Amino acid sequence: SHLDYFLKCSLGSISEEQGEKFHQDIKDMEKRFQ
Repeated sequence: SHLDYFLKCSLGSISEEQGEKFHQDIKDMEKRFQ
């Protein structure tokens, strides 16, 4: 999906720690929209 593509691009340009938190935020958002 384009969300996966977006995540890869974004996480590639952030530090791992920030990326991990960002990824968790995305997971929470996905749960809300399900």
